[in-house]
Amino acid sequence: MRLSPYNTLNFPYFIISDCFSARRRAMLLTSILLLTGLILLVYASDRIVYGAAVFSRSLGISPFITGILVAGPGTSLPELLTSAGAMLEGQPDLALGTIIGSNITNLLLIAGLAALIRPLSVQSAVLRRELPLMLAVM
Repeated sequence: MRLSPYNTLNFPYFIISDCFSARRRAMLLTSILLLTGLILLVYASDRIVYGAAVFSRSLGISPFITGILVAGPGTSLPELLTSAGAMLEGQPDLALGTIIGSNITNLLLIAGLAALIRPLSVQSAVLRRELPLMLAVM
């Protein structure tokens, strides 16, 4: 594929290509894409949390339930697609490992980091009422 300097989408490429070698150019473009992806990830996650909170308030249901049913599946889609791809490639061990590993990581690492930032306090009534649902979903 031949790049045209007249195409506006290729303009940054031509600016960068004049200044750096091919390897440095690839590294710079990859770094820019990674940084852009991280910024979009932070913004999108904030919007998902805000939208889920508005959704739960408008329906009058617990934010905990909304998190399990709305936000939770959205965060698990990458693992689902990875596992589906592994199954299509004939790698069931990889698919199972991805599922188990991501659930353990999400439960322990994310809850642990959240508790480090701000101590978590949970009322016993919430645990009795909603913990069985959380375990059933897992």
